[in-house]
Amino acid sequence: MVNRPLTGSLRISSKVPSSPQTSMPLQSVAMDGPPRNGNLTIRRESRRGVSCAAVVPILLAVFGCSGPGSYPSPSEAGFHHAALIYGKAERGVRDLEPYAAEFRDGSPRRWMFDAFLFLIRNLPSGAITEVDPTRKPDWDYHLDQWFQQGRDLHALDEAIEGAARTLGRPPSKRKIVLSVPYPHPDVREFGDVDGDGRSEDLGSVQGRRTVLRWYVGEAVRRFREAGFRHLELWGFYWMREDLHGSDGERLRDLADVVHQRGLRVLWIPYYNAPGWTAWREAGIDVCIRQPNYAFWAGRHEGSVRANRLMATADQARSAGAGIEIEAGQVLSSRDDRRAFLQYLAEGAPDRSAYQNGAMAYYLGTDVVERSARSAIAEVRRVYVALAEFVAGERLPDPDPPVEPTVALPAEWGSSGGLGLKLATPSVLADLELYLEEGTDPWRGLVEAEARTRDGWAPAGWAVRASSDRGSGSHQVIVVPIQREAGELRLRWSGRGRAVLARVGVRLGAPAEIRPHGWVGEPYAIEPPAGEARYPDSGGLLTDGLVASDGFRRGASVGWLGGSVRILVDLGHEVSVDEVRLHCHGGGAAGIGWPEEAAVAVSNERISQLQGLGAPSRGLRVLSEPSIVVRNRRSETDESGALVFRPPAAVRGRHLLLSAKAAGWLMADELEVRSGGRNVALGRPYLLFPHPTAEPVPEKIYPDDGIRLTDGRIAQDFQPGLVAAWRDVPLRTVRIRPGKPVAVREVSVWALAGGRHGILSPARVTVGLRDASGRWTRVSAVSDAQGPEDGSSCRPVRHVAQLPTPIAAVEAEVAIEGRPGGWVAVSEVEAR
Repeated sequence: MVNRPLTGSLRISSKVPSSPQTSMPLQSVAMDGPPRNGNLTIRRESRRGVSCAAVVPILLAVFGCSGPGSYPSPSEAGFHHAALIYGKAERGVRDLEPYAAEFRDGSPRRWMFDAFLFLIRNLPSGAITEVDPTRKPDWDYHLDQWFQQGRDLHALDEAIEGAARTLGRPPSKRKIVLSVPYPHPDVREFGDVDGDGRSEDLGSVQGRRTVLRWYVGEAVRRFREAGFRHLELWGFYWMREDLHGSDGERLRDLADVVHQRGLRVLWIPYYNAPGWTAWREAGIDVCIRQPNYAFWAGRHEGSVRANRLMATADQARSAGAGIEIEAGQVLSSRDDRRAFLQYLAEGAPDRSAYQNGAMAYYLGTDVVERSARSAIAEVRRVYVALAEFVAGERLPDPDPPVEPTVALPAEWGSSGGLGLKLATPSVLADLELYLEEGTDPWRGLVEAEARTRDGWAPAGWAVRASSDRGSGSHQVIVVPIQREAGELRLRWSGRGRAVLARVGVRLGAPAEIRPHGWVGEPYAIEPPAGEARYPDSGGLLTDGLVASDGFRRGASVGWLGGSVRILVDLGHEVSVDEVRLHCHGGGAAGIGWPEEAAVAVSNERISQLQGLGAPSRGLRVLSEPSIVVRNRRSETDESGALVFRPPAAVRGRHLLLSAKAAGWLMADELEVRSGGRNVALGRPYLLFPHPTAEPVPEKIYPDDGIRLTDGRIAQDFQPGLVAAWRDVPLRTVRIRPGKPVAVREVSVWALAGGRHGILSPARVTVGLRDASGRWTRVSAVSDAQGPEDGSSCRPVRHVAQLPTPIAAVEAEVAIEGRPGGWVAVSEVEAR
């Protein structure tokens, strides 16, 4: 289930794949580091010298030809741009003015949204309306809030009337959609809605239909009696965002009631939600899809990229659905602002073209009103760009222009090279290489070099071991850079073929991306900052035990969404004959078979299938495992293993298994076979990220084992960049790098200022151990400036200077909070 975030929370996509085959084609990619035998020769061509006629055969040869479907047109849907208006404590005319019309310098310039979806997720009773049992007082609360004088519907009507004094009457009445809480079948005592003295039973068909008729009828009555000047009731919104089993019957009951009133039903399922393609059969009139890109773009260096927008658009168009624009933490996060602008750019008529169809807009609770009036130019740009998009203007990509040495799209063969030039040298976080692929996806190694004053130097590399099945033909390879560059060159080698459609660059200001000695190194917080739903005891994945009856806490380790990496040290070099990840899948309970799985083997410790500089020699990569189903309890509830078998044995001491969680990834055991025995049994391993933990807003925002050594400094309270707590006075961050790191200075980056209750740590103490076992301990000094009066939330650095550099093999960083305040830490860095 996807939770749409309100302030300070994340909306998470649960991708649930269809049930896989019991076996899949087995292939492997095994490659050594490329030869370092001189400079890469790049043939330069004029961009005007490559004709479209030369590119078209490439595209047709790779992909064939298919006719697209269509998004719902505004005339078919009855609206074009629908803004989601989530419930909040206070909302008046001033809050809704910038939704009704585009405001600049305090005056309306042109009309904005033509439809508004009012919905409430979190109720005063504590229930969540899309999944939890709710009763009549909860449903009454919806209508009482929306129809209260001075707020919501009345405030919107007044905001439109105010803008009309300048702009004239709007071209049409604004369509209103009202949400319907999920009629949970466990509610046996809903309350009496028809005056017969008996409480309705949502577990019965009659009781459910009675409640739905009452709710829809009461909303229609209140709307009619309100006498709005500029609003027209369009229909109702089904709050639950997926469709399981008998929920189809509940949804059809709602559709029947709504249709009898001459109104319509809207549904906005999350990305790859179960049952979403059956929306017409369930009685839905308009379906709009969530890409859920916004809520992963800024996490873990962007575990989801903009090809998610293209893939979602393809799926939506083929099913006759529209697309939702989504705003993440755009008020505080540069990456989230970039993602938001990418949504707008991708909607252009010459790209995915969803700008022309009926659309919805997830904008948090106050993104529009705050960005419209922000004094920060980058934040205000969010509102201006949104208004331009709604007005039908074409928005450019937010990335700086990149000039390749060949015209794009261009063929991406088994091996080749390419030069890239930026108009202005910039600090780059990474390169995004957007590929279009067919039945023979490209797999191999990509390297990037940057021009420096001393010549060309290795900048970053990435192994592409498999394609993302969920993204269809729209694939992406991400190469980390994390340095200033004005000119780059790429070279690649592998097998398969594709078309390079576009190159993107993700910028990273020096304050946001700070390479240092502990970037990417494992660490632990003691006591742990957050409790995982399905935790690891420290040895579950190499204890030799596999759950026989499905996943369970204490036997399985679980992650929800994103990329997962398991690093195991086999103790010495061995010959690897087979690797098995025992896990679960099928779709039940949101658990899917892992996707994009690959194994890398090396004699050097490797933490991911990409890195800065040049790749290590001897790196061997296995991909495209078979899925062997051991136990099928139902069509959607299965247990088995991902099995990697190299064509010939590969040798190494360190093994990395990387995969993407399709919904929940539930793993029981990692088995490495060598000479007929499991050489991973009892061996130590590291997990990136830690198993998924849920925030407890009253006391903790959990750490994930990545964010405190990812090189990124939070500039405000950004939940995806910090570990935050106020439940204990002291926590220790323990770092054990893979090899000694020369350290002369340790900095702990935290937040300060008092806003959100976040205060600078009271004390930070650093301990470093060298290879001889000797510890050196130093107190850190804070560079905090400014009051802690709640007026700001800003980064602050606590610095511990060492008398002499130490080759540290372990570090202990003790962080002490202030009474009653939150501690929020975003980075522990070594220099």
